[in-house]
Amino acid sequence: MGKVIPEIARYIGKSILIDLLKILVKKLNYPELEQYLEQYLHLIEVDSNRFIMRVGDSSGGQYSVNMKNAFNQLAWATLDNIVTEKFGSKAARIFRLIRNKTTIELEQLQQVAMMPTRQAKLLTYTLAQEGYIQVQEMKRSGVSAGPMKTFFMFYIDLNQVVQMQIGHCYHALHNIIQRRDHESTSNKRMIDKQLRVDILSSNMKEHGATEEQLADIAEMVTPSEKQQLEKVQKSIQKLSAAELLIDETLFLLDIYQRYH
Repeated sequence: MGKVIPEIARYIGKSILIDLLKILVKKLNYPELEQYLEQYLHLIEVDSNRFIMRVGDSSGGQYSVNMKNAFNQLAWATLDNIVTEKFGSKAARIFRLIRNKTTIELEQLQQVAMMPTRQAKLLTYTLAQEGYIQVQEMKRSGVSAGPMKTFFMFYIDLNQVVQMQIGHCYHALHNIIQRRDHESTSNKRMIDKQLRVDILSSNMKEHGATEEQLADIAEMVTPSEKQQLEKVQKSIQKLSAAELLIDETLFLLDIYQRYH
C-alpha cells in the first residue's frame, strides 16, 4: 500500500472527480490500485495528516490535495530531522511528544518520555534554550502563594521555530560560501596550474602526443601538489553537498511559510 498511495496523490490536482481519477488510474496499469482505489482514498482522507480531502459528492465524489497540510507535515518532518541531528534521538522524542500533546507540563513529559527524569529535564531545557520548544508560565488555580503557585507548560510555536531555522540556514549558507571561497582563493595558484596542465595535456593528446610526453606533462604537478589539490577538491565537494542540503531545507520551510 505504501507504493500505491503516492500514485493516487500524483493524479489529484486542485480537485478531481473520482470517475475521472479512475480513468487516469487505468493508465498506470496497476490492477491493485484500480481495484481498491476508493478504499485507498478513504484511508488517506481519514488519516490525521489530512493530505487529501473530499470536497464534493458529484459523480461518486470529488477530491483535492490539501497543500497546506502537506507542507505543514513536511515542515514538521524537517524540524524533527534537524533536532535529531543536532541533539540526538532522545531529544527528538521529546520534541515529538510536545508536538503531539500540543502543550504539556514537565512532570507529564518526564512520565511519558521513557527516559531518566534528569535526562528528560536536561534535554527539554536544552530544546527550550535553543528555541525549538517554547515555555509558558501558568498559575495554579487555588494556590495563592509559595513555590507551587506557578508551573511551566511546554509547547511548540511552529511558525516561530520555522522562522528561527530559516535564519540558521541563511547563516550556515553564508559560512559555507565563505569557506568555499577561502578554499578556492588560498589554493588558486595550484588550481590554475592544474587547469593549465589539463588543457596542455588535452591539446597535446589531440595532436598525437605519445604516452611518455603526456606523462611528462602530468609530472609538472608535483605529488605534494596533487595531494593538496585532492584535499581541496574533496573539501569543496563536501561544502557544495552541504549547501544543497541547506537549500532543500530552505525551500521546504519557505514553502511552508507561503501557505501559512
